[in-house]
Amino acid sequence: MNNKIISGILTSIFLSSSIPYSATSFNYKYRIKGNSYSPMDCATVYYYKEEMLNKYNDYLLTMDENSKKVYIIKNIDFFKLYDNVSVNNIAGTICVTIGEGRGMLLEGQFRKNECDSEVINEKYFILELFK
Repeated sequence: MNNKIISGILTSIFLSSSIPYSATSFNYKYRIKGNSYSPMDCATVYYYKEEMLNKYNDYLLTMDENSKKVYIIKNIDFFKLYDNVSVNNIAGTICVTIGEGRGMLLEGQFRKNECDSEVINEKYFILELFK
């Protein structure tokens, strides 16, 4: 009887340790996948990136590292700025899919703290025509 209980406990410990933990860390990286390759959708990807970086810098940049990671993992919808967007934390990277996600891919990195160099917000003047 005792052997069955001990083997059951050991089996459950082994099985629970082999299940991946769903709350992955935060690697300060992002990926934004656009809806299509049309000029308007490409412009939307760049505008989304700019808005997301501004929101991150305004609200999360000054938090301590542990609080920031916990907040982002538990509140992933913080990065959902539009209705037709899905946001996931995949392997510590914030992955944003706009619409169907069949367009351009934009990748980058968030600032870890105030001492990091400023994120370069690339401006494409041709995109200003579509505003």
